[in-house]
Amino acid sequence: MIKITTIFGEDAVREYEENNELPSEEWLADNGGVVDEKEFETEAEYNAYIAGVNDADGWSDYHIIRHRSEEADTSREENLWLRLGISVRGSREDIERILNGDTETLRKLLDAGRYGIGGETYVPGSTVEGVQRGPRHGVRGGRRGVPFIINHTICNNDNSKSSTR
Repeated sequence: MIKITTIFGEDAVREYEENNELPSEEWLADNGGVVDEKEFETEAEYNAYIAGVNDADGWSDYHIIRHRSEEADTSREENLWLRLGISVRGSREDIERILNGDTETLRKLLDAGRYGIGGETYVPGSTVEGVQRGPRHGVRGGRRGVPFIINHTICNNDNSKSSTR
């Protein structure tokens, strides 16, 4: 079971980050925002919720707190959701199909290894859990996420890899 607390609203998130305590019901009534608790049976459900919140409209900010149980199995493999910068190589027709929303063409090129990983990539702030972020803590990012640049890695047709800088 995965339990989280989500804080919606820019002022409510700021209040939490400044005081490291959830805003009270009274504070929320006076200043706006929502504190919401959720439970998920699987990591996949949790990841789907996070992806939805990341794409949500209508709130200027949010903060998700993931609660880990004491008996959690830390040796278990987990997923990390991130936005990955890649370049896909294909014919002009393939690229035009992809730009028109043809996911089958995209999958065909990815499965064939016709891509290079590189460029702007980041882990959204909502997936960085339990880590004090910001300059005073020595971790890049902040509540907006952890950005980084990957040197271009090309996946060749034979699945061997080569890097460029």
